[in-house]
Amino acid sequence: MTLATYTELEGAVNRYFRRTDRATQVQDWIKLVELEVGRTLDLRAQQLVVTGTLSGGSDILESPVGILYPHQLVFDGSPPININTVPITQGEETAWAAAGQAAPFQASVWGVTSDYKTQIRVWPTPPANIGYTLYYTSTIAPLTPANATNYLLFVAADVYLYGCYVHGELYDKNREGAAVWRPLYDEQVNNLRKVEWKARAKVGRIHVRPRGSTP
Repeated sequence: MTLATYTELEGAVNRYFRRTDRATQVQDWIKLVELEVGRTLDLRAQQLVVTGTLSGGSDILESPVGILYPHQLVFDGSPPININTVPITQGEETAWAAAGQAAPFQASVWGVTSDYKTQIRVWPTPPANIGYTLYYTSTIAPLTPANATNYLLFVAADVYLYGCYVHGELYDKNREGAAVWRPLYDEQVNNLRKVEWKARAKVGRIHVRPRGSTP
């Protein structure tokens, strides 16, 4: 059995339930898996970077669509200016003393727009246009008939498969069946969590060698 594309995953789910008339439901189950995993694991594929320009006189920066939360905001400078995240009350209290500075140095996440872009308030307001780099965690790129594969399917097809089984059994009101698959699904999610942790924490160590020829 190959599980490398949306069609192959849908076929595997259909074979388990012995149905071929649930295309809409399978899409729903896939989405539910993506929502749970995306909010739980913070996969490498969710960690993105975007650059842009904040207009002079503006103190609100809008993040990309699909952001879950920002990690770090850096404004252009020599050296680059790493922004401290503070409560909005603290930012307001210190803004007056820093008015007129060329670049902000504090920020706070504050609300969303009508199209669900996260708003980031910065202090002080820059007097001129200034470039920035935003590091953030996004939602999982959705797996759909048009977007046939993604990172989660590539590294953990079993998470998708078992998760669809869980949601499918619940859809059929078969709680016993869901109870069978849920531990297997949770186990593979936990295994994926370990892989993501190793990718960040187990990258080796830098060793300083003494001067001279390498033995």
